[in-house]
Amino acid sequence: MWPETHHLVGLDFTLYDVMRGVAIVLSALLCMLLNRRQGIPVRVTLAIAAACAPIGIASARVLNCIEFGATWHDIGMAYSSNPGSSVYGALMGAIIAATGMTHLLGIPTLKFIDAAAAPFALGEALSRIGCFCAGCCYGIPWHGLWAVIFPDDSFAAIDQRNRGLIDSSTSHPLPVHPVQLYSALLMLLLTWGLVRRFGRPHHPGVVFFWLLIGYGAYRLAIAPFRMEALSSMKTFSLLFIAAGLAGLIMLQRLCPTPAAAAE
Repeated sequence: MWPETHHLVGLDFTLYDVMRGVAIVLSALLCMLLNRRQGIPVRVTLAIAAACAPIGIASARVLNCIEFGATWHDIGMAYSSNPGSSVYGALMGAIIAATGMTHLLGIPTLKFIDAAAAPFALGEALSRIGCFCAGCCYGIPWHGLWAVIFPDDSFAAIDQRNRGLIDSSTSHPLPVHPVQLYSALLMLLLTWGLVRRFGRPHHPGVVFFWLLIGYGAYRLAIAPFRMEALSSMKTFSLLFIAAGLAGLIMLQRLCPTPAAAAE
């Protein structure tokens, strides 16, 4: 039932589409709330978010194509035929766009991306629930207590057939780890931790750098349970962790205490 297409007032959609929409709306609301706490108007947050969203989506699609072997010669064809996306690409593209927009509007970049850190984690958590609904980004075969079996027309079933794990006569795919739900839980915990860190005195940039560390660590932790764990996933995770640690060290040297940062 999860991957099926629904129809409403002339629109076709899946539960994956619904969860992605919910993720965007709730993430934007949280970002507006956190930015208001540090004096950034809602209209400014909306303007920057409106610029970042399409760039982040496009960057996610491009990086996903590259991760699956596309070259610069056939990237256009791969982009149009491959609907997948890479969260790493989305984050990097959105940060580049946010940096440009904040400079253009005279908003401190590090303060803005601090407020965007927890919303990003929240959006990832809700999107992973969408992945569970679609059966994509699924886990390795497992027969444990809370293993899940996706429907016969789900992405998991189709991919298992393509990999030769099951044949066309098999009525249901193999049971697997519900890795999408593991991801959702871990990212909700990260969201909670980032919101708490944002609420305490901190140097601008600290919350964002903790996002990089937390997100990289989460992807490394989840990789052994995910069927499609590309080597680039681990590489980007390590780079994110390294960038987050380097950022925290740099801020610590520039301003040893939050109190000093406020002076």
